[in-house]
Amino acid sequence: MTIARWARALGMVAVLAGCGPTYPTGTPLKGTLTYEGKPVAYGLINIAPDTVRGNKGVFGVAEVREGEYQTSPDYAPTLGPVIVSVQVYDGPPPNNKLIANIMEYPTEITPGSATWDFKLSAKDVRSLKQ
Repeated sequence: MTIARWARALGMVAVLAGCGPTYPTGTPLKGTLTYEGKPVAYGLINIAPDTVRGNKGVFGVAEVREGEYQTSPDYAPTLGPVIVSVQVYDGPPPNNKLIANIMEYPTEITPGSATWDFKLSAKDVRSLKQ
């Protein structure tokens, strides 16, 4: 193979490498979580893109300890319209008890944000029978 053919082949590889689909990325997020005005001792947060409102991004998850949470870069949500689910516990595992399960809490986390605080109460808890 001549040098010209090698150069063309490498050029095609470079072009094709840049032609793949692009996927949305998440933004690391941190903040506080309170329930009924008090910091949550232990909890789990799931942040899903709200596809109905146009967010086609990725999910984010975080563990809450002493009222604070932080997503890792690998599990960071795409910001914008989101649906948040939160499980609130009375303390860390293994002997903790679920206090509240907040499902489908819609909100919008402003793109470009690095922090976001959730202030939830019993009115945000939905019955599974609805």
